[in-house]
Amino acid sequence: MAWYKKFFVVAGCCCLGLVACSKSAGSSPGGGSDTSATPPPPAAFDINSITDTYENIASPNYVSQWGPYNVHDPSIRKFGDYYYCYSTDVAYGASVRPGIQIRKSKDLVQWSYVGWVFSGLPAQGSAFISARGEAE
Repeated sequence: MAWYKKFFVVAGCCCLGLVACSKSAGSSPGGGSDTSATPPPPAAFDINSITDTYENIASPNYVSQWGPYNVHDPSIRKFGDYYYCYSTDVAYGASVRPGIQIRKSKDLVQWSYVGWVFSGLPAQGSAFISARGEAE
């Protein structure tokens, strides 16, 4: 068979394949017409709908109950079966024990409060803060 005949046979098969495999408007995989409706847009977010607050335990007196709350600047690392979260803290209008807090979790969802990394500020850090960060 001459090269041009082969070319036309291959080109014809490609065209037939494209036409046979093309999706016509209004068709669905089952062969009928597509009857699915476009889902409505989600409702606007309402800040007042949030019920997961920790107002009742926000005081530093309840620090052992904070769990996932009051986590600032977190760093998470897995050791064995547990994930450990190390974080700083802040409290508005209250004095919070200084230092790095520790929490642990097996699933990254449910967290339990462990305590602090240090029993207080390390002497060098305390001296630096007391000097207001000025170089000595």
